[in-house]
Amino acid sequence: NQATEFTTGIDELDARGVGPMRGAVMLLLASTGIGKSWGLIHLAKRALMQRKRVLYASLELSEGELLVRFYQSFFGVTKRQARDPIFVSTIEKDSLGKLSEIGREEVAPEFSMDGENLEDELAARQQLMQGKFRNIEIKRWPTRGLTIPVLRGYLDALEASKFFPDVVILDYIGIMRTDPKDHRISLGRTFEDFRGLCVERNVAGITAQQLSREAGRTARGGQTHVAEDWSLIGTSDVCISINATSDEKRLGFARLFVEKARRARDRFGVLITQNYDTGQFVMDSAPLDARYDNLFGKYVRDEGDGAGASEDDG
Repeated sequence: NQATEFTTGIDELDARGVGPMRGAVMLLLASTGIGKSWGLIHLAKRALMQRKRVLYASLELSEGELLVRFYQSFFGVTKRQARDPIFVSTIEKDSLGKLSEIGREEVAPEFSMDGENLEDELAARQQLMQGKFRNIEIKRWPTRGLTIPVLRGYLDALEASKFFPDVVILDYIGIMRTDPKDHRISLGRTFEDFRGLCVERNVAGITAQQLSREAGRTARGGQTHVAEDWSLIGTSDVCISINATSDEKRLGFARLFVEKARRARDRFGVLITQNYDTGQFVMDSAPLDARYDNLFGKYVRDEGDGAGASEDDG
């Protein structure tokens, strides 16, 4: 079943067949600092866990920075040794799977990426991964330094070396090279060409775009807040906005809204818990409903003062 070949690890999305698909593009929308790259890394991790091959094309972070994030995401560890306890928010669901309670618990990562025995720690865990890290190719281009013809040529080179990606991730479409005289129209055409490339190669495409600053000040950013060109949503096959107020971001919550799903139900919301200190874009999830506002308001009053934002949530 093509609709369920790639999963997101978010029950509410997977149950409805909302996720990456071959010959299609999944688009994540988020304001600055809400977690576009972490979302893309999470989806790449899910593909690797399903033994898929992934090309991760970055126009921001270096190969080394991305590799650190992948290790964090896979192993739930911190970038630097934590001086203070790390707390994560938790959610409880009732017998119908609906949100019933919000809580908090302390976690203790087994190691950090600046630890003295890092090589041994990583080697031991990579052995358990059964070679999954060999299924990812990470390539960095300068900001505005990548075009679709260049990407097509790189895919040709990978295939010549017998690496055939199942998933191509662009981090992110909005900073590919475009015509500076008409960036908006050029960006829209670039997105169309990326989707065409995914159809041509029969791969699942995943990318992101930045929401406007106005969206960052609202409880929900979505179609009306897409920076540069709203036509990206029209071209995409699946579009999900990632939303978080300042309190939600500080306490490790985000809300996902399925803005569009060409082959599945859309226009619904999902609550997720996160912890970027340990590289986790999503730890648990629940359907988003009217109970959330009251539960979260109480949680902020009871626990909010004792929790802090992640230091690395881009």
